[in-house]
Amino acid sequence: MKWQDESEPTPAHTIGELAAVHGLDAALDALAASRTARVCVVMPDALRVQIDAFLAAHTVEAGGLLLGRLHRVDPESAPIVAVERFVPGRVFEGTGVSLALGTALWDDARPFLDAGQVVVGWVHSHPGLGAFFSATDRHTQRAFFAQPWQLGVCIDPVRREQAWFFGPESESQGLHRPDSGRTA
Repeated sequence: MKWQDESEPTPAHTIGELAAVHGLDAALDALAASRTARVCVVMPDALRVQIDAFLAAHTVEAGGLLLGRLHRVDPESAPIVAVERFVPGRVFEGTGVSLALGTALWDDARPFLDAGQVVVGWVHSHPGLGAFFSATDRHTQRAFFAQPWQLGVCIDPVRREQAWFFGPESESQGLHRPDSGRTA
Protein backbone atom coordinates (compact mmCIF):
# COMPACT_ATOMS: atom_id res chain seq x y z
CA MET A 1 0.00 0.00 0.00
CA LYS A 2 1.43 3.34 -0.99
CA TRP A 3 1.37 6.09 1.61
CA GLN A 4 -0.82 9.03 0.68
CA ASP A 5 -0.59 12.38 2.40
CA GLU A 6 -4.11 12.94 3.63
CA SER A 7 -5.63 16.25 4.44
CA GLU A 8 -8.36 16.35 7.03
CA PRO A 9 -10.96 13.70 6.23
CA THR A 10 -14.16 15.26 4.94
CA PRO A 11 -16.80 15.31 6.11
CA ALA A 12 -15.82 15.14 9.75
CA HIS A 13 -18.02 12.90 11.83
CA THR A 14 -20.50 14.28 14.34
CA ILE A 15 -20.37 14.27 18.11
CA GLY A 16 -23.40 11.95 18.02
CA GLU A 17 -21.36 9.42 16.04
CA LEU A 18 -18.50 9.82 18.54
CA ALA A 19 -20.92 9.15 21.42
CA ALA A 20 -22.32 6.09 19.65
CA VAL A 21 -18.87 4.52 19.39
CA HIS A 22 -17.11 5.78 22.54
CA GLY A 23 -19.98 6.55 24.89
CA LEU A 24 -21.67 9.72 26.03
CA ASP A 25 -19.16 10.54 28.79
CA ALA A 26 -16.22 10.40 26.37
CA ALA A 27 -18.11 12.52 23.84
CA LEU A 28 -19.00 15.16 26.44
CA ASP A 29 -15.42 15.26 27.76
CA ALA A 30 -14.12 15.63 24.21
CA LEU A 31 -16.66 18.31 23.43
CA ALA A 32 -15.54 20.38 26.43
CA ALA A 33 -11.84 19.86 25.69
CA SER A 34 -12.24 20.73 22.01
CA ARG A 35 -13.05 24.32 22.96
CA THR A 36 -9.58 24.93 24.46
CA ALA A 37 -7.20 22.20 23.25
CA ARG A 38 -5.30 22.15 19.95
CA VAL A 39 -6.22 18.49 19.50
CA CYS A 40 -8.37 16.28 21.70
CA VAL A 41 -7.91 12.50 21.65
CA VAL A 42 -10.44 9.89 22.69
CA MET A 43 -9.05 6.39 23.10
CA PRO A 44 -10.95 3.63 24.91
CA ASP A 45 -9.23 2.09 27.91
CA ALA A 46 -9.52 -1.38 26.32
CA LEU A 47 -7.50 -0.16 23.34
CA ARG A 48 -4.84 1.30 25.63
CA VAL A 49 -4.60 -2.06 27.37
CA GLN A 50 -4.23 -3.82 23.99
CA ILE A 51 -1.44 -1.44 22.94
CA ASP A 52 0.35 -1.73 26.28
CA ALA A 53 0.17 -5.54 26.17
CA PHE A 54 1.56 -5.70 22.63
CA LEU A 55 4.46 -3.37 23.39
CA ALA A 56 5.25 -5.01 26.75
CA ALA A 57 5.50 -8.41 25.04
CA HIS A 58 8.62 -7.24 23.18
CA THR A 59 12.02 -6.53 24.70
CA VAL A 60 12.98 -4.50 21.62
CA GLU A 61 11.22 -1.52 20.04
CA ALA A 62 7.84 -2.43 18.55
CA GLY A 63 4.90 -0.43 17.25
CA GLY A 64 1.99 -0.01 14.91
CA LEU A 65 -0.62 2.29 13.44
CA LEU A 66 -3.51 4.05 15.15
CA LEU A 67 -6.70 4.21 13.07
CA GLY A 68 -9.90 6.05 13.73
CA ARG A 69 -12.03 8.99 12.75
CA LEU A 70 -11.86 12.74 13.02
CA HIS A 71 -14.74 14.67 14.59
CA ARG A 72 -15.42 18.40 14.76
CA VAL A 73 -18.05 20.29 16.68
CA ASP A 74 -17.70 23.36 14.47
CA PRO A 75 -14.97 24.93 12.30
CA GLU A 76 -13.49 26.83 15.25
CA SER A 77 -13.23 23.87 17.63
CA ALA A 78 -10.19 21.65 17.94
CA PRO A 79 -10.39 18.37 16.07
CA ILE A 80 -11.40 15.41 18.17
CA VAL A 81 -9.36 12.39 17.14
CA ALA A 82 -11.21 9.19 17.98
CA VAL A 83 -8.70 6.34 18.06
CA GLU A 84 -10.68 3.21 17.31
CA ARG A 85 -8.13 0.60 16.32
CA PHE A 86 -4.52 -0.39 16.86
CA VAL A 87 -2.91 -2.26 13.97
CA PRO A 88 0.23 -3.88 15.42
CA GLY A 89 3.34 -4.30 13.34
CA ARG A 90 3.46 -8.09 13.02
CA VAL A 91 6.54 -8.01 10.79
CA PHE A 92 9.22 -5.64 12.00
CA GLU A 93 12.89 -5.26 12.76
CA GLY A 94 13.44 -3.91 16.23
CA THR A 95 16.47 -3.42 18.40
CA GLY A 96 16.85 -1.75 21.77
CA VAL A 97 17.09 1.61 20.01
CA SER A 98 15.46 1.31 16.57
CA LEU A 99 12.35 0.10 14.78
CA ALA A 100 11.58 -0.61 11.13
CA LEU A 101 7.99 -1.62 10.45
CA GLY A 102 7.36 -3.81 7.43
CA THR A 103 4.98 -3.15 4.54
CA ALA A 104 2.65 -5.87 5.85
CA LEU A 105 1.45 -3.26 8.36
CA TRP A 106 -0.20 -1.31 5.54
CA ASP A 107 -1.77 -4.48 4.17
CA ASP A 108 -3.18 -5.22 7.64
CA ALA A 109 -4.60 -1.68 7.84
CA ARG A 110 -6.14 -1.67 4.36
CA PRO A 111 -9.54 -3.26 5.23
CA PHE A 112 -10.16 -0.66 7.93
CA LEU A 113 -9.05 2.21 5.70
CA ASP A 114 -11.33 0.91 2.96
CA ALA A 115 -14.17 0.88 5.54
CA GLY A 116 -13.73 4.60 6.25
CA GLN A 117 -11.21 4.80 9.06
CA VAL A 118 -8.11 6.96 8.57
CA VAL A 119 -4.58 6.79 9.92
CA VAL A 120 -4.71 9.09 12.94
CA GLY A 121 -1.18 8.28 14.10
CA TRP A 122 1.33 5.73 15.21
CA VAL A 123 2.70 4.28 18.42
CA HIS A 124 6.02 2.70 19.28
CA SER A 125 8.02 1.70 22.33
CA HIS A 126 11.32 2.63 23.93
CA PRO A 127 11.71 -0.24 26.43
CA GLY A 128 13.69 0.95 29.44
CA LEU A 129 14.84 4.19 27.76
CA GLY A 130 11.99 6.53 28.71
CA ALA A 131 9.16 7.97 26.64
CA PHE A 132 10.47 10.65 24.26
CA PHE A 133 10.73 11.33 20.54
CA SER A 134 14.19 10.84 19.09
CA ALA A 135 15.40 12.72 16.01
CA THR A 136 14.43 9.65 13.94
CA ASP A 137 10.95 9.62 15.51
CA ARG A 138 10.51 13.31 14.66
CA HIS A 139 11.55 12.62 11.08
CA THR A 140 9.03 9.76 10.86
CA GLN A 141 6.28 11.99 12.27
CA ARG A 142 7.09 14.78 9.80
CA ALA A 143 7.26 12.41 6.82
CA PHE A 144 4.22 10.21 7.45
CA PHE A 145 1.99 11.86 10.08
CA ALA A 146 2.20 15.51 9.09
CA GLN A 147 -1.37 16.68 9.65
CA PRO A 148 -1.74 18.86 12.77
CA TRP A 149 -4.21 16.35 14.24
CA GLN A 150 -2.07 13.24 13.65
CA LEU A 151 -0.39 11.88 16.72
CA GLY A 152 2.70 9.95 17.62
CA VAL A 153 2.81 8.09 20.91
CA CYS A 154 5.94 6.74 22.53
CA ILE A 155 5.56 4.29 25.40
CA ASP A 156 8.19 2.90 27.71
CA PRO A 157 6.52 -0.27 29.04
CA VAL A 158 9.31 -0.80 31.57
CA ARG A 159 9.11 2.64 33.21
CA ARG A 160 5.36 2.88 32.52
CA GLU A 161 5.69 6.24 30.78
CA GLN A 162 3.91 7.68 27.75
CA ALA A 163 4.68 10.77 25.67
CA TRP A 164 2.26 12.15 23.07
CA PHE A 165 3.21 14.34 20.08
CA PHE A 166 1.12 16.06 17.40
CA GLY A 167 1.61 17.23 13.86
CA PRO A 168 4.67 17.61 11.68
CA GLU A 169 6.68 19.42 14.35
CA SER A 170 6.02 16.73 16.96
CA GLU A 171 4.56 19.21 19.41
CA SER A 172 4.76 17.59 22.83
CA GLN A 173 1.72 17.04 24.96
CA GLY A 174 3.96 16.05 27.84
CA LEU A 175 5.05 12.93 29.64
CA HIS A 176 2.34 10.88 31.31
CA ARG A 177 2.15 7.91 33.58
CA PRO A 178 -1.05 5.88 33.08
CA ASP A 179 -1.74 5.80 36.81
CA SER A 180 -1.76 9.61 37.01
CA GLY A 181 -5.00 10.27 35.13
CA ARG A 182 -6.06 11.29 31.70
CA THR A 183 -3.42 10.97 29.01
CA ALA A 184 -4.71 13.27 26.33
